[in-house]
Amino acid sequence: MGGLTPMIDPVLSFAISIALLITLLAMKQEVHIAVLASTISFGILTLGISFLESTFRGIFSRSTLSLVVAFSSALFLSYMMKVSGILDKITDFAVSLGPRFASIFIPILIGLIPMPGGALVSAMMMKEHYMERQKLDSDFATFINYWFRHVTIPAWPVFQSIIIASVILNTSVVRIIEATYPAAIASYAAGFLIFALGMRKFNNSFERGKVSYRALVNLWPFLLII
Repeated sequence: MGGLTPMIDPVLSFAISIALLITLLAMKQEVHIAVLASTISFGILTLGISFLESTFRGIFSRSTLSLVVAFSSALFLSYMMKVSGILDKITDFAVSLGPRFASIFIPILIGLIPMPGGALVSAMMMKEHYMERQKLDSDFATFINYWFRHVTIPAWPVFQSIIIASVILNTSVVRIIEATYPAAIASYAAGFLIFALGMRKFNNSFERGKVSYRALVNLWPFLLII
């Protein structure tokens, strides 16, 4: 591929493909179809007919196969933790330790799992805790859940963005994280500050449950990832 001469300037081709993507989305086209059409248009504009050959080689390349295996493993782990009840046991343990701790611990924990719709999963897990026990308004509860669900993404090795970046840049996941971890730290700091200031106006005094540290054994999947 290194010896191929682009048919059209890659920057112009990229701009055209993005314009096509936006147009299709504005026409209420399905997202996956819009992205596929945009990608194909970019490939044809830059590589012409050789786009088909390059696509075929790319699909069956070692890096692509490694990417598929990594994604499949992460999603399988997410599914097994959900159906086995591990997530529910961890939630009960966190709530027993205290309201504020549970409010941020559960979204962060779910954020360690590359689960499709993970923010929705943690929201459903914590709905009663946020709205009934702590009497949070919906806006602040949404912020806590969504923010802390995503703060770890820049530096967590099993997330798709990290894996894809390492493949595209042809470098190790560790090198990627060395460059992105400051973003995660800054996100944590900002989130904790807003959380601390916002929690002042809400009631967080409710009776805690009995703490069972046996529940800590359910953290083994996360320790395995580390």
